[in-house]
Amino acid sequence: MENKKTSGRHIFTIVFLGILLLYSVINIFQGRKGLRSELATFDLEGASEDIVELNTLMEDNILYKYFFVEGYGWVQNVLHKHEENSFDNVIDKEGYLHAGTFWNGFGDNPKELAMRVRRFSDVLERKGIRIGFVLCPSKTVRDEERYYGIPYEDFSKESDDMFRWLRYYGIPYLDLRNTMEKSGLTYEKIWFKTDVNWTPRAAFEGYRALVTWMNTEFDANLDPEEITRNIENYEILHFPKSMLGSQGRETGLVFSGGMEDYIALVPRTQGNYTWIDNDGGEKTGNFRETFLNEDIEGMDPYHLNADSFYLGELTAYNRLINLNPPNKKKVLLLRDSFASPVGTFLIQNCEMVDMVWNSRCSQEEIINYLEGNEYDFVVVMLYPQNLSYSNFPFYPTKESENA
Repeated sequence: MENKKTSGRHIFTIVFLGILLLYSVINIFQGRKGLRSELATFDLEGASEDIVELNTLMEDNILYKYFFVEGYGWVQNVLHKHEENSFDNVIDKEGYLHAGTFWNGFGDNPKELAMRVRRFSDVLERKGIRIGFVLCPSKTVRDEERYYGIPYEDFSKESDDMFRWLRYYGIPYLDLRNTMEKSGLTYEKIWFKTDVNWTPRAAFEGYRALVTWMNTEFDANLDPEEITRNIENYEILHFPKSMLGSQGRETGLVFSGGMEDYIALVPRTQGNYTWIDNDGGEKTGNFRETFLNEDIEGMDPYHLNADSFYLGELTAYNRLINLNPPNKKKVLLLRDSFASPVGTFLIQNCEMVDMVWNSRCSQEEIINYLEGNEYDFVVVMLYPQNLSYSNFPFYPTKESENA
């Protein structure tokens, strides 16, 4: 009898491993083109980044990936669990997804980050360029919506520490967390349930605060008649049940609660613009046809990003040109995905806005942008989770270069 049980276990193990091996081979076969392309550009010097990209590519091309994602989400719901994948994503009582972490209060040294901005500022001042730092808000769980024992991510301490050091080093800054608190917008109007990004309506409030702050801090004289900061001068576009955010795609429709409405803002006076993207592609036309990706209804929900409506997918470089500019001002925006809608609103008031994704550029590349263009202002605009060395790639101390 014992021999039969042992034989049964051996047979099951062999069958299971055989199925797993076959599944792996099928996955490698179906993703072979992407793997070849990635391996062809593999660089030993940047091996760690290339390995991450290779792993991401393989994860994105898993056969029946979302069948397994939805199945896992269903099981978590049945078990009344409020987290997924070892707390990578957690949910609150109102159904808002958040990142989970047991390490709140720990991160890269904010003093070093502020020192990098100060050194950068010294270089820019010699060129007559003004620089400031803007911190976007972060989707932080409300106390009354917490589930007991769930480790919700909170970057408030890191943000506050960053501002203390920016004040110490004399760097002008804008805290958009305060802007959101004073805006009158509800939590539901500021955040998506299934994504880390703020809504276009909240981003518009951020844009209004940015222009006002630049006028006060730098005497920028942008939008002097407050036309582009008046929401009455915008058309509101509604796309019902058209979006599943990045956290929703990770957890699936079942666990996240399904698709969300997407509400966008478009200026009624649409102007004439050119957008040059990271690959050299170029589009010219009015605001709506140049900058917006409106073809979102009916798209595959698992491949539609909240931050791709304005300027498409986040890339290392974008140049926005106003062909009928109200002035000759040029802005370099060193940013992450939160700045995509803000930059598109801002170009209404400038001749040119260059948008560079910090973590995808080196100090040398940023200096080249400065040498090749006559900017009036440089704005470093990030959200709290990106207060890290990789998002401040300029003028590091030797001790932090390899951190």
